[in-house]
Amino acid sequence: MRCLFGAWESMTSMSRTLIWIKGREEGEGAAGEAGVASGIRRRRIVGGWKTARDEMRYSKSDFPESISKSSTSCGGGDEERAWRQQQELPRTKIIHHITVYDLAAKKGRLVVILVVVSMSIKVLGAAADQQVPAMYVFGDSALDVGNNNYLVGQDVRRANTPLNGIDYPGSRPTGRFSNGYNVADYIAKTLGFNESPPAYLSLAPRIPLGLAALTGGVSYASGDAGILDSTNAGNTIPLTKQLSYFRSTKAEMEASAGAHAVSSLLSRSFFLVGVGSNDMFVFAAAPDDAAAFYGSLIASYSAAITDLYRMGARKFGIINVGLIGCVPRVRALHATGACNDGLNQLAAGFDSALSSLLPTLAAGLPGLAYSLADYYNLTQATFANPRASGFANIDTACCGGGRLGAETDCLPNSMLCADRGNFVYWDRVHACQHAGEITAAAYYDGGLFTAPLTFKQVTRPSG
Repeated sequence: MRCLFGAWESMTSMSRTLIWIKGREEGEGAAGEAGVASGIRRRRIVGGWKTARDEMRYSKSDFPESISKSSTSCGGGDEERAWRQQQELPRTKIIHHITVYDLAAKKGRLVVILVVVSMSIKVLGAAADQQVPAMYVFGDSALDVGNNNYLVGQDVRRANTPLNGIDYPGSRPTGRFSNGYNVADYIAKTLGFNESPPAYLSLAPRIPLGLAALTGGVSYASGDAGILDSTNAGNTIPLTKQLSYFRSTKAEMEASAGAHAVSSLLSRSFFLVGVGSNDMFVFAAAPDDAAAFYGSLIASYSAAITDLYRMGARKFGIINVGLIGCVPRVRALHATGACNDGLNQLAAGFDSALSSLLPTLAAGLPGLAYSLADYYNLTQATFANPRASGFANIDTACCGGGRLGAETDCLPNSMLCADRGNFVYWDRVHACQHAGEITAAAYYDGGLFTAPLTFKQVTRPSG
């Protein structure tokens, strides 16, 4: 037996992604050496720990006592804690045995190419600093962390160019419609994660989908998405397609970990849903029968929550539609820069119908717990007293051009505000990082803008 250290380095990103693995190497005879001739060798690592950063957030494994004791010669304890603290890594307990493949890269560096999880996987609970084992995100651009980067088409809305992401670590655009983190990231942070789970379309082929979904979750949110399939059709991932992707994800999770373990994990995970604004914008452009419109939206929303429930979801955070008539893009169309009351009333009507739907839905789905986050009234309260939240500007885009900075998208050559923390809006529609942070805090433990529970109460362990 000998101690083994390895590092996996992402070759597809400017930022460095590391997985450190420490443990003991067990020989596998002829089978273990079968790949040597081709320059690849198979190793089985038993015991020890592994950590990661960026999109691969895996760390301390939880092993039987006998294995842990046999691995002590590799160090641990203070050494591990010091290394983890230095890297500022999250902790997520995940698996019992792992199989890794390594090869000698150029410059003589050991690079672990892939972590393969097979029959021996054992999914465990959330780490001590995480309230839930995983988080799954569904919605539109307010929650998107990069899915639209992978969609094809000139009309697809993306946030993959500077100045987007200027305040994100590394000052790089990630696909978030923000100067840094968005509200999904800050909600994830309140639950003990480093940031939102990675975008679904970003995972393959770099990271096995099932492994990512088991060890932190996945985001399916897509810019311009709607509740209805017809909303911005062809240029986004509608809610029904996001659910279809989750169904595929669940199948891969079960193939790796088994149906029972996945069912247990999903029942303790957090499902964040925020969608509807784009449906309002599309309807308002060609208004028709509002009652029929609401009926279609609520029927589709009900079907989505029920579908997720049947696939194992039990803990929901649901965000209603905010003051869409007050975003800079809409204000810029008014001679005085005022809000569009008609759009706000349209959103309020939907929010009222959603508020009525959820208790009825929960009554027929045993074990479902939800928190309805009131983005509409939170925004209203913020606008009534912006300085209380640290804002000096509530009507202008920080990044953009033209009137109220809202006549163009945020582009590399756009005008950029001097103090981004003072602005509610980053671009002509989306909130700045600071607004996302305040919003997440209000949903998590504020009480004034959530019902019947806060996000903190929903994610509290059962029993």
